[in-house]
Order: sequence, then C-alpha cells, then structure tokens
Amino acid sequence: MNDQFMVSVIIPAYNASATITRALDSVKAQTLQPSEVIIVNDGSSDNTSAVIQNYIKSTALNIILIETKNGGPSKARNIAIGRAKGNWLAFLDADDIWNNSDKLLLQSRLVEKYPDTVLVDTFSEVYWNDTKTNINDTVKNDNAFELLLTKNIINATSSVLSRADSVRLAGGFNTEIKFGEDRLLWAKLALQGRFRTVEKLCVFKENHDANLTSNGMRNLKYREMLVEELLNLKVFSKKETKTIWLLNFEEFLKKALKSGCFNLYNLIASSTLKKSGSKFIMSKYFLFWLPSLVLSVFTNK
Repeated sequence: MNDQFMVSVIIPAYNASATITRALDSVKAQTLQPSEVIIVNDGSSDNTSAVIQNYIKSTALNIILIETKNGGPSKARNIAIGRAKGNWLAFLDADDIWNNSDKLLLQSRLVEKYPDTVLVDTFSEVYWNDTKTNINDTVKNDNAFELLLTKNIINATSSVLSRADSVRLAGGFNTEIKFGEDRLLWAKLALQGRFRTVEKLCVFKENHDANLTSNGMRNLKYREMLVEELLNLKVFSKKETKTIWLLNFEEFLKKALKSGCFNLYNLIASSTLKKSGSKFIMSKYFLFWLPSLVLSVFTNK
C-alpha cells in the first residue's frame, strides 16, 4: 500500500455478534486493503468480543480490538480515532456491509485526483424495516456546508472516507448529541475542504424507524442542540437563522402529521414558532397547526 494513503477502518460494535462477521468479510474483500481495522466493543452484553477474537485468529486483516464501557457509537468512534495510525479514516457500522469490493480503491482514486478532498462518500442502499428500500445517491459539490445546515447529505456514515487530521481538527464526533450528531462533524469538515462522491453503490445498511411518539421530543431536543452547534460555525443573518431552524424542524413536523400524532405536532409546532418566528407563520405547517391553536385559545378562556 502507498504510504501516502493508509486507511484505518473504524467499527463501533454493540451487541453485534450476529452481524460483525459479515461486516469484516466485506472489509477483507476490498481490493485495496486497509492498514488496520479498529473495532471498539462498546460494552456489549452478548458474545461480540468472542466472535471478533475468533475472527482475528483466522484472518490476515490487521484487527485491533478495544474493549470499553458502553458510551454510544460516537464515543466508540472517537476512541478509535484517537488510536488510528492511518491518514484516512473509513467508517463502518457493525451491522452494515461494503457491498462493492472496490469501495476503498475508488475512493482513493478520487483523493489522488483531487488533493483538496477531505471527505469521500459513496452511494448507499438502505432497507427500512425490511419493507422498503431507499437509494441514497446525493452527489457532493461546492455547497456541501450550506446543505448540511438543514439536512444530512452524506449517503451513509458507513460510506465515509475522511482525512484523519481533518477529523481530529474538527474534534471528532460530538458525544452529547445522541441524534444526528454525525452531521455536525460533516459540517465542520466541509469548512476545511471539498467533499466528493463515488457514484456507485458501495454500502448496504438496514435502518429501523424510531417510534415517533416515544422518541419525538427527545430527538427534537437533540436536533435543537445540533442546530445551536451548527449556527456557531459561522455568522448568519437573522433571516438565515430562522430559515435554518424551520428546515431542521420540518422533518419532525412531517412525521408527526403522517403518523397522526397531533398532540406531538402541537408541541413541535410551538417549538418551531419560538425558533423560526415569521418563517414558520408563513409556512404550510402553521396552517395545519392553526385550528388547534385557535381551539386552545377558546378552551383557555
């Protein structure tokens, strides 16, 4: 391997005994082999550690297993980032796979062609609850930072190859934000250099919809924390700030309407109004909220 391009694969693993082997097999199948694979066993209560140790005995991959108390995937990734020796970091979740054996090779070619690159992702295939499939195929361009202010344009964390020194300069993953925290890191990286995309499917992942009723307000709190951090990265006008808030809450408003959780919608709408003011009032979401708002006025009289 070229000493100028050394890849450390970073895998956080929590109760991943059923999936970690296939994830590692997808790394082993790469035509461009990483210099190391760092797995952080995040306090698993199953036999994840034993499965990994058995795998190490029978593979040529340079696997480093780190055991730690459960602290969540962001903390686990940060531990691995601190230990990584490669100048590029490739992230892979323990229940995802790289389903293109040329993933790292294709990414390395973009890095070689465009030296100002700090992050390269790929297209990804995402299964939701075993019922529907999404293809995430956003191609990155010059306005990555602006887009990341309102949505996550990275096709999957497991598709990301990023420059190690840039990730460390950005402070790694925020461990206080438990929902969407990766977007903050991507935004910080976008201020350091260019993003590019391998326009091929290279990642397969499975997602499960969180229950909106039980997690909606908790995730909204984390989204508020995320937006506050994003707004600290640059100076924005009042108009821009209100727009950023509205567009970040839009996802929650849509899901609450779709699921019929109108009490939750009222709570989210109230938070949105406080943060985005006139931007929310001029939106269609305010019209959906207006009947409940009027009813509450008369009820409280």
